[in-house]
Amino acid sequence: RVNEVEISFKNLPDEFDGYRIAFISDIHIGSMYDAESELEKLSEVISGTDADVVLFGGDLVNLHHSELTPDILKKLYHIKGKSGTFAVLGNHDTGAYLKDSVSTPRNLNKKLLKEKLEGIGWVLLQDSTIYLNRINDSIAITGIDYTDELLKFKHEFDNIEDYDVSPIYSGVDDDVFNITISHLPQLWYELCDNGYSDLTLSGHIHAMQFKYDIFGFILSPATFVYNEWSGLYEREKGKLYINDGVGTVGFFARLGARPEITVITLNNGL
Repeated sequence: RVNEVEISFKNLPDEFDGYRIAFISDIHIGSMYDAESELEKLSEVISGTDADVVLFGGDLVNLHHSELTPDILKKLYHIKGKSGTFAVLGNHDTGAYLKDSVSTPRNLNKKLLKEKLEGIGWVLLQDSTIYLNRINDSIAITGIDYTDELLKFKHEFDNIEDYDVSPIYSGVDDDVFNITISHLPQLWYELCDNGYSDLTLSGHIHAMQFKYDIFGFILSPATFVYNEWSGLYEREKGKLYINDGVGTVGFFARLGARPEITVITLNNGL
């Protein structure tokens, strides 16, 4: 499903009023029944959104960089916006779930995955920031890398308070409008309340692959374990959107939690 969301920010630069972001997450290629066909459909739908930029929230593969075969990469190549495609790693992209971590150490797995993405024009943000410019205005996009230190929080339910994100923003102007891609939504309070991120985009939870609307009541096991787990959330200093993801992991089906492409239109609230 394509979920159209309009989000207002008083500090959004005028030139980015109406800017369209296609946000996807959690593809999990290794779990797909027919990955090439599914990715082709995904790229066709994204192309139809007329997105200015495509952002990806992590967990591209399920276990290993080898899931990115030449044929798969050809399909991923077509997932792009006018200003490009920017991505972060998720916990599954790190190789943390490999039984044989000797033949392919985690750092090597990440390195090879990054090289493959760079080969198709995707930009992998690893605790780094890029700037998108329009006329005399600009916005920043920061990507939180899935470091070894962050891996210990991969199955954390509560907000993460003891992970220091400040070095990631050390060279970022405090006044610039910032969009942060963080695979883990549990970092949002830290990012938002300290003024680093105006809009945080996350995935990871998949709505636990079970989500039904029953007379206006959303039923999902995620409601019992996460504070924020799907859709749009707001705090005083920033906003969070959690995408329900595309693929599956563990249980290879989705019950009501349909694969999601989120199209976010920014406006400056004027």
